[in-house]
This record gives sequence, C-alpha cells and structure tokens, in this order.
Amino acid sequence: ENLKNRAKRLAIQLDGVGQIEQAAEFQRTVPLGPTPWNRYESQSWGVRLKTPGRARQLQKELALVGSDQVARIPIEAELDGDDLVLDLRFVPPKSDHELVLALSGQDSDDPVEDAPEGSEEN
Repeated sequence: ENLKNRAKRLAIQLDGVGQIEQAAEFQRTVPLGPTPWNRYESQSWGVRLKTPGRARQLQKELALVGSDQVARIPIEAELDGDDLVLDLRFVPPKSDHELVLALSGQDSDDPVEDAPEGSEEN
C-alpha cells in the first residue's frame, strides 16, 4: 500500500510539469531477481511518464539526481517507447522531493513560490 500511495502522490506532482505531458501511477509485475529467481514475480507500483521525444534524455538526467548535501541516488527508469517508467522499489521515500525537483527542471535551491495574496488553501 505504501508504494501505491507514493506512486499516486508522485504522479499527481509530476502530471503536466516540465517536459512531462502526463504522469500516472500503475501496477506492474516484476521478477524478483536474475536467474534462477526471475521465474518468481512480485506486484509493484510505478509511475509512467508520457514524454514524447524526451524519454531518453530524462532517463540520463535521472541517473544524476542528487545534490551536494545528499549522496547521488540513481533512479531506476525504463524506456517504453516515448514513455519513461519509474520504478520506486529502490528509491528511498526521502528522495521523492528531489525526484520531483529534478523532473520539473527546478534546483533544490530555487525559492518556492508563495500563493498569490488573498488566496488561501483549504
């Protein structure tokens, strides 16, 4: 359930951001490991990013996600046509924010925009 909720939250944050046209969480079946364990499968959740013409470049950029304060954590991302599939099983939850920043083209040092005056979040 935790992985499913993370995938859903990330998809909401990434949908329509930067070079991403659409982001959606999805359930997938993955092998447990290399031979001989590949005959056993597990259910997992991931995020599919629709990035026409940009999937390969984003995949390369994700391999470099990190900052000076935090060790670089490569993000497992598979190419599927023009889509990029994020596998969250090996991404620590504390790296989710950094992942969103990297994919949205923001730097972690960029200031966060405040809501316009007169508007309040409920």
